[in-house]
Amino acid sequence: MESLGQLNGQERRRYERRPIKIHAKIHSELLPICECEIRDFCDGGLNLVLPNPETLPKSLIQTKPTLSVSFSVNPNGNREALIVNVKPVRFTSTGIGVSFVQSSAKVVQTLQNFVNAGHYQQNTAQFKQPLNSRFKSDIKASCEEAINSTIPNILSLLQNTRLSSERK
Repeated sequence: MESLGQLNGQERRRYERRPIKIHAKIHSELLPICECEIRDFCDGGLNLVLPNPETLPKSLIQTKPTLSVSFSVNPNGNREALIVNVKPVRFTSTGIGVSFVQSSAKVVQTLQNFVNAGHYQQNTAQFKQPLNSRFKSDIKASCEEAINSTIPNILSLLQNTRLSSERK
């Protein structure tokens, strides 16, 4: 079986693909907002992985309407929300390949800056973004709350266990 993007051993893609992993949403009149993940990008479009690609409506596959994909990245410490219009060009067992409806040099450059800034490691598919201070304080507060509500119960159980074993 020939791999996607190849025909008789010849590569058919016009653009180099760059791997990435970014949460996104697909917006369309034909379906409710659909969560997805951008798995790679190129100058011509995106590869979108869907949790349940088999549930795509037949009309989406047949009509190939314009879809909007929204996502945000944080390449230089400033969160940037982006929306790009795309058309489905390829359906796979994991999702859809889409091409940009109009030139999306800004989107491609932003994604490339995100990769180049080191916020994304291609080999490990992990993000290296530092946690912001509010998020850190929220985590700390949640941990303190869990400890403060759990420790008294544990101490009480230990004391009750000790008392019951002393009575025997």
